[in-house]
Amino acid sequence: MTGIAGDAALSAARAASLRRLHTLVRGINGDLDLERTLDAVARGIVEGLGFEVAVVNLVMPEGHLEVVAVAGSDEARDALMGGRGSREEWDAWLTECTPVGQVLVDYRRQEDDGTAVPTWIPDRPVLEDEDAWHPLDALIAPLTTRSGLVGTISVDLPRDGRRPGPEQLELLEMYAAQASVAIENAQLHTALVARDAERERTLGRLTALVHEAPVAILELDLQGRVRLWNPAAEEMFGWTADEVIGQPNPSVAPDEYEERLGALVRGQVVHRAPARRRRKDGSIVEVEMSSAVLRQPDGTPFGYIGSMIDVTERTLLEQELRTAAYTDPLTGLANRGALRQRLESADEVPAALLLLDMDGFKGVNDTLGHAAGDQVLQQVAARLRRSCRPGDLVVRLGGDEFVVLVDGGEDRVEPLARRLLSVLSEPFSLSEREVTLGCSIGISEPRRTGSATALRDADIAMYAAKLRGKGCFQLFEPPMRVAVLQRAELAEDLRTAVAQGQLALRYHPVIDVPSRRVVGVEALLRWNHPTRGELSPMLFVPLAEESGLINEIGDWVLREACTQLRRWHADLPEHRRLTVSVNLSAVQLKVPDLVEKVAEVLADTGLPPRRLVLELTESVLVDDDGDAVGVLERLRNLGVRLAMDDFGAGFSSLRYLKRLPFDFVKLDRGLLEGVHRDPAALALADAVLGLLSRLGLRTVAEGIETRGQLAVVEGLGCRYGQGFLFGTPMLPQDVPALLTGDGGGVVVPAPREQLENGVERV
Repeated sequence: MTGIAGDAALSAARAASLRRLHTLVRGINGDLDLERTLDAVARGIVEGLGFEVAVVNLVMPEGHLEVVAVAGSDEARDALMGGRGSREEWDAWLTECTPVGQVLVDYRRQEDDGTAVPTWIPDRPVLEDEDAWHPLDALIAPLTTRSGLVGTISVDLPRDGRRPGPEQLELLEMYAAQASVAIENAQLHTALVARDAERERTLGRLTALVHEAPVAILELDLQGRVRLWNPAAEEMFGWTADEVIGQPNPSVAPDEYEERLGALVRGQVVHRAPARRRRKDGSIVEVEMSSAVLRQPDGTPFGYIGSMIDVTERTLLEQELRTAAYTDPLTGLANRGALRQRLESADEVPAALLLLDMDGFKGVNDTLGHAAGDQVLQQVAARLRRSCRPGDLVVRLGGDEFVVLVDGGEDRVEPLARRLLSVLSEPFSLSEREVTLGCSIGISEPRRTGSATALRDADIAMYAAKLRGKGCFQLFEPPMRVAVLQRAELAEDLRTAVAQGQLALRYHPVIDVPSRRVVGVEALLRWNHPTRGELSPMLFVPLAEESGLINEIGDWVLREACTQLRRWHADLPEHRRLTVSVNLSAVQLKVPDLVEKVAEVLADTGLPPRRLVLELTESVLVDDDGDAVGVLERLRNLGVRLAMDDFGAGFSSLRYLKRLPFDFVKLDRGLLEGVHRDPAALALADAVLGLLSRLGLRTVAEGIETRGQLAVVEGLGCRYGQGFLFGTPMLPQDVPALLTGDGGGVVVPAPREQLENGVERV
C-alpha cells in the first residue's frame, strides 16, 4: 500500500505540475504583442516553475542576443535589461554547457570564465552542500523553432535552494518549447502589424501624392475604362472623375489605347513620350506621357497606369525658339544655323551654293544710317525670295552676305546667278531717296566638291569675283583654294615684315613741266619679300587693309616720309620748297583720330604743313563720301594740301571736284595713252585738262614715259608731270644727287637713252 500510495502521490504531483504548466502556456499565448509575450514568458517561470529570477534573451535582426525581459528581481532587471552579447559569444558559452535534455546547465562554479554575455551574480551565501544552488550556477533553456535559435531563457535562484531535479528541468524544457512558439507567433504578428501599418502609411502617402500631384494620373483597365482620374487630370482635360470613372478614357481614341497597352504588355518602356490628347472642349493638349502595365502577382496584366504633363506651352515655346534659332530676325530668311543643318543633314546634296555679297552696302550704312541699311537688306531678302524656287534655301549669313542653296539640276545655276545679279542691281527705294548697289556672287557645287567645304569654296569664288571688278559671278575651281592659302601665307609674312621693319620707301620725282625742275617726290611703299623678291603694293596693300595692318603701316609711312623730307630740307636749304606726297587708303580715312595723327607727325618732325601732300584715290571717294568731306576739310585746315589720285581711272564724278577741298588732281596714266598719235585721245585729254583748269585745280599728269607724251602734256598746259621718263622710284640717298645735279635740280633735255625698263629718259 505504501508503494502504491507513493506512486499515486507522485502521479498527482506530476499531474499538478502539468496543469500548472498548461496554465502557464495559456498565459504566454494569450497575447500576440511581442513585448507583452516576452514579459509573460519571464513572469511565468517565476510564478509557476519555482525560480526566483528569469531572463529572456532574444536574437535580434542584427544577429546579437539582447536581454528583453527580466522577472523576479529588480536588481537583476537593472543589471541586465538591454544588455547585449554577440551570437558568437553565446554559441561559445552554450557549447561549453552540459545538456540535460533540451536545457543546458553550467555548474562549474567558476567566477570568471571569460564569458562576455550579460551576467548577473546574486548576492547569496555559498552553501557547502554539493546539491545546493551556487550563485555562479547557470541554467539555460534555448528557445528554438524550425527556423533556428530565436533566443534563450536563463533562470536563477531555485526557491528550494537546490539544483533542479529531472522533473523541474523537464517542465522548464517543455515550457521553453511552448515559449518559443509563443514568441515566434508574437514576432510574426508584430511584423504583420508593422507591415500593415507601413502599408497604410504608404497607401496614405501615395493617395495624397496622387491627389496633390501636379501631373495628370490615370489608371485604366484592360478595356480602357477609367479606374483612377486625379484632380490634375480633371484640370488638364476638363472632365471630372465622376464623369469618367467606369467609362472609356474620353481623351484618347480606343484603338490608340489598345495599341499602347499591347506595346506595354510586350515590355516596351514608355517614358516621357510625346502625345496629343483631346480636352472636353475639343481642343488639343500636347503632353509628355510615362506609362506602365499593371500585373497580378502571377504576372497577368489587369490594366495600365500613366502620368501626363501638359507641355503645350513648352512645345509652342520650343517651336518659337527653334524658329528663332534658324531664322534671321531682320529679314525672316533662314540663318547660318539653318544652312549648316541643311548641308549636314540633307537627304539630297544641293546642286550649288551661291554666296552673295552686296557691293557698296557699307556706304549706305555709313552715309544714310543703319536703319536705311536694314531697309536695303529687307528688300534684298524679298527679291531673293521672288527669284528662287520653293525648294531653294535662301539664307542671310550676316551683314550683307546671303546664300542660296539651289535645289534641282546644275543647269539652273548660271541662269539663276545672272537673274540675281540683275534684280539686285536695280535701285532700292528708301524713304527719301533711291540707292543703287549690286552684288558679287561666288558659286560652289557641293555635289562635286562635297558639302563640308561648300561655303568656304563659295567664299573663295566670291572673293575672286570681286577681284574681277564686282557685279559678276565666279564658279569655284580647285586652284583657287591654293591661291587663297598662298594669300593667307603672304598676309602672315606681311605681319612679320611690319613687326621686323622690313618695309621701305622709294621716292618718285614730280616735275614742274615748263621748267623741268623737281618740285616734289611721291613716297612709294616697297616690300622686299625674303623669298619672293620685291612685291608690288597692288599685291600686299589690299592684304594690309583686310588684316588691319594698314593703319600701322600708314602711320609709319607718314612719319618716315615727313622725317626724310625734313632731313633734305636741312641738308639742302635751297630746296626747302620741295614737297612729299603720301597716299592714304580708304581704311585710314575711317580712322577717327587721323587728323590728330597727321598734326602730331608734323609737329614732331617740324615739317611745314604745306610741304605735305596727301593723295586719295577717286575710288575711295566713290565708295564713301559721307564723312570724307569733314575729314578732308579738317586736314586742309592744318595747312596740308590734298590731291585726288587716279582721276579718270574709274567712276569719275565732277561733283567730287566741286564739293571736296582738293589742291591737285593727278590724271590717271590711261588718259595719256596714245595722245601723241590718236586725235580722239588727244581731244579727251584736252577737254579734261581744260575743265580742271577752269575749276582752278592744278593737275599732275602721271605715266609720262615718252618724249611725245611730254610734248603733248606741255602743249595742253598741264603744269606738273610724273613718270619713268624722269626717272624710276629711287632710294632716299639718291634723291639729293637728283636735286643738286647739273642745272641745280633741273632735269635737262638730253639725247634719247634706252633705260633698263625700256623707257626713254630726257
